[in-house]
Amino acid sequence: MKFPMYTVLLGEVFKMTMVKPHEELMAAGSLSQFQDDMGQALFVSHQWVSKSHPDPEFKQFRVLQEALRNIISGASHISTDMITEAVFGLSRGITASMLQSSPLYLWYDYFSCPQSPDDKICGESSQQRAISSIPAYISKCHFFMALCPVVDSPDESQVFSQFTWAGRGWCRVEQAVRELSSHGGFWILVKSAKHQEITTPLTIDSPGGGEGNFTVEHDRAAVAPVLKTVLKGKLLTYLVQGDFVNYRILLNQQNARLRGLPTASNDDLVPGFEAPKAGEESETHLAKFLYQNGFQHALERDQAGWSTLCYAAVRGDPILIEALLERRADPNDKITRAQPQLGIDKGTPAMRVLIAAGAKISVGGVLQAALSCACYVDDAEAVRYLCNSGGDPNEKNTFGVSALRQACVTGSLQAMAALLEHSDRVDLSLSLHWVAMGQGGSAKAIDLLIKAQADVNEQYRPSMLSPFGMLWRIKGLQHRPGGRTTLLRSVGYHHYEATPLMIAIICGNYEAAAALVVRGARLDLRNSRNKTASDLARDLSSPDYLMAALGGQMAKCNSVVSRAGM
Repeated sequence: MKFPMYTVLLGEVFKMTMVKPHEELMAAGSLSQFQDDMGQALFVSHQWVSKSHPDPEFKQFRVLQEALRNIISGASHISTDMITEAVFGLSRGITASMLQSSPLYLWYDYFSCPQSPDDKICGESSQQRAISSIPAYISKCHFFMALCPVVDSPDESQVFSQFTWAGRGWCRVEQAVRELSSHGGFWILVKSAKHQEITTPLTIDSPGGGEGNFTVEHDRAAVAPVLKTVLKGKLLTYLVQGDFVNYRILLNQQNARLRGLPTASNDDLVPGFEAPKAGEESETHLAKFLYQNGFQHALERDQAGWSTLCYAAVRGDPILIEALLERRADPNDKITRAQPQLGIDKGTPAMRVLIAAGAKISVGGVLQAALSCACYVDDAEAVRYLCNSGGDPNEKNTFGVSALRQACVTGSLQAMAALLEHSDRVDLSLSLHWVAMGQGGSAKAIDLLIKAQADVNEQYRPSMLSPFGMLWRIKGLQHRPGGRTTLLRSVGYHHYEATPLMIAIICGNYEAAAALVVRGARLDLRNSRNKTASDLARDLSSPDYLMAALGGQMAKCNSVVSRAGM
């Protein structure tokens, strides 16, 4: 840590009426240098709404204050996100007692980092040293919170939300560092004062900071060594612990995690490699890969059921894959044990080599088919290649989820557009429901599907004997109206005959809900619990602009949707 970790005690945060810079809070004696024996720390990741000040109108920060008050008082519950509970069965949320077990200190960049870049020591400013210390700050924080309510910019030229936050380079780097921290990677997504949820690395594509947007372009080069160092530290930790499976996965994910950054991956962690004498470049490449991954021969499989070819596919290296295929590796090889924490990379060159070698495009009985994987990471080039190579855009996995629905739930706009190029073949049913319930509920996604003729008023009526019909029924029975529950259980309780608008409201996808209202969603329809969209919005304390639109006052909602769709 190059600069002290300055924080503000929660009680002082509640007293704030404006966000003041580090220098003013330091002069007022409001900052505390956090140490582990003081209590717990919470890292707040957020997107600045103007170039000179993170929140000049105090819109975001007020939501943060209200959300923390609601969590501590029990007025809102931090539920696990739907996919984590549905697929992995994890439903334990964060309780008020967890936040109150010891004093809570908040780290927030504007008041924790110096804002003046001029006070240089040995050529490096305090601000630069604080920025370089962000990974260390995150590692000391027990909680990580992404503050992403839907708010306007001060000049009303832009809307900020979880989708714009996820596109920012710095936010992606912070998220990546959190995922690699010792706290397990879970983080709290704040959508509104009353809606917060836990998101885990199990259900999100591992972020690549280099593919995000940086307001100051030279920051891209500045974060490269920071992220590379964090990756190296995690890899060395796995080696020391003898956790060779996670070491191999992360080692081979590096190309994806560092894409867009001016740096190479950590490929020499295991010392002592000697290149084959007089060997071809591909032989040396393969030999180094085997050595760094701890394999003795090219067709080896480790104790977790992974073959060398599977790891090479994660790496996305076509030269390496060709070298393994030449040694009779099976292009249709499979991982023989589940590995839920595997991040999927964009890998069209590697995929082309495998398909040319006879890899099957459609494989029955798997959780994710190739086309769905391409949609998961929003790889439009891969989607087009797979469709043109005979892939079925309507192929479903073991749960009955098609590639389009996968793209909808993850908000993969480019993949959605690529699939919709085959609109005469693509089944659009329930696509809006999947956007509304997933992590991709943006106005752009809603408009893309409506333009393709998706039914904005479609009501959900799954068969009770279908996988999801049974899931919703079980989760609905576990729901406790008015008590502590989860997102998945709430949807299970209200799902039958629900419209996309109702689902968006339940799931806190307010940008999607606003877009559906503006695009003509009917407000008189009722689900099987006799609830309208307005009833649900009122019960769940939806934001004011959405409540106003449901009451017929459309001006603010129209403004939000028009700017969110830019």
